[in-house]
Amino acid sequence: MNPKPEHEPRLSSAFVELLLLEGRRFSTPLLIAAAFSVLVVAQAVRVGTPATDVGAVLLFLLLALPPLSLPLLAIYWGFSTLGDEWRGHTHQLLLSLPVRGRTILGAKLVAAGLGLSALSLVGGGLSWWRLVHGRVLERLDLGRERFTIEAATSVSQAGLVLVWFVATLLMLFTAALLAYAIGRTARRLQGWAAGASFIGLLGVWALVPLEPVTRWLPSIGCQIGGPPGPCLFSPAEVMFDALLVGLMWWVAARLWDRGVVEA
Repeated sequence: MNPKPEHEPRLSSAFVELLLLEGRRFSTPLLIAAAFSVLVVAQAVRVGTPATDVGAVLLFLLLALPPLSLPLLAIYWGFSTLGDEWRGHTHQLLLSLPVRGRTILGAKLVAAGLGLSALSLVGGGLSWWRLVHGRVLERLDLGRERFTIEAATSVSQAGLVLVWFVATLLMLFTAALLAYAIGRTARRLQGWAAGASFIGLLGVWALVPLEPVTRWLPSIGCQIGGPPGPCLFSPAEVMFDALLVGLMWWVAARLWDRGVVEA
């Protein structure tokens, strides 16, 4: 078990330093993802308004690439944030710091939240802007299926969708983080243990029934920013993601403090 002091010295200073370290470590992948999003949207702007349904479908698929790549980035970041420590042999330094696991892993979680939120604004925001103002949704008649074009362009609607999307990304990040920590507890086949743990955590997230809860909660995406209609998602989904993120972060921090990830 890692010896940890009851009172951590200069907790805020240590947290900020760890946060900045994590940000610098993953600054290159973040910049690459942001540049990719900008280039995709720039290419879509160059193409212009699609004249045919086939062109609209192809442009829709092109603009879907930036937001759809973010879940993969979140999973990669979750596994790499601890994996890089072991591959670079810097984990012993972290384990010897006079701070608890919740501080170390909390800094990693906050850094991921800030980075993924910024990428969601850049990648998702630019793609959505082009889908709406490039008349791609209108050409495909998708605006009438779940929400109106007027609702899609409202600031409140976009903000609610962003919150839901970032919560999902953080859930994927934390699941990968915990899965790697669990994998480190195995004496053999650590990679297989981490992969199986990640699949199991995703299964819990996907299979837990939310309908008994969602029916009692107000819908999001129906009454805000447009006339009533089918909901984009329920607040229960965001609340459930946030609960899972907090629970998985706590378990990973406990594993860290108990020293079971030192192997």
